[in-house]
Amino acid sequence: MKALLKDAEDKMGKAIGRLEHEFTTIRAGRANPAVLDKVMVDYYGAPTPINQMAAVSVSEARILVIQPWDMTTLKAIEKAILASDVGITPTNDGKVLRLVFPQLTEDRRKELCKTIKKYGEESKVAVRNVRRDAMEKMKSMKKNSELTEDEMKNGEKDVQKLTDRFCDDIDKLVTEKEKEVIEDKQIKQEQATGTAVKSPIVGVFYSASSPESEPYVTVGKNVKKGDIVCIIEAMKVMNEIKAPCDGTVTSILVENEALVEYDQALMVIEENV
Repeated sequence: MKALLKDAEDKMGKAIGRLEHEFTTIRAGRANPAVLDKVMVDYYGAPTPINQMAAVSVSEARILVIQPWDMTTLKAIEKAILASDVGITPTNDGKVLRLVFPQLTEDRRKELCKTIKKYGEESKVAVRNVRRDAMEKMKSMKKNSELTEDEMKNGEKDVQKLTDRFCDDIDKLVTEKEKEVIEDKQIKQEQATGTAVKSPIVGVFYSASSPESEPYVTVGKNVKKGDIVCIIEAMKVMNEIKAPCDGTVTSILVENEALVEYDQALMVIEENV
């Protein structure tokens, strides 16, 4: 009986492990190297994981940097990412690839929460299947006189306790992952007061005119109406975004090189009275 219960516990634990891995591949608006785990690169005819071909690191909260150990594989890695379901187009500067994770829209958050619940339910089904198999095994043992009636009933109770415990663990994982997705919202945007500077287009946010330049604005800087506060790159065109009023920058809501949506708030300016 102990061996049967141990086997059931191990199998239920594996279901939890698979769920945890699935959750690491869900893009919640933050740079996470795990989103590349399923991406395979054709390396001399052999499908090879990216992490065996390159160093993958998080340079900023929403930016993933991929540095190939063999520079000749840069294009192949880029091609594999584009062909995958990662859903982010990498930027290639000839040396490294960068994945800029866009902030999630409300619709995307809802979709992810549905996916999280779906993965959770699938894991519960896997756990319950283990319970069913264990119950059937005990009935077979009882039939073959390997277990008494009391031993079988006690075993069924123990299996049910295992099932309840692992299903509770699944619920906790689902709740934590949903919280991660929901809390990724721009809390600063919700709390900030003043005039929001919004993006007129979908594109990439740049806080400065070049990587070597100082940012156009920082929190606390005074600006005048018409001053350039940032740049949005779209279709290789650099679009200057200007302050809509005189005032002080009280909050910058996006990170440099982040992908932004149309009408997304970029920063907040408190108007001069």
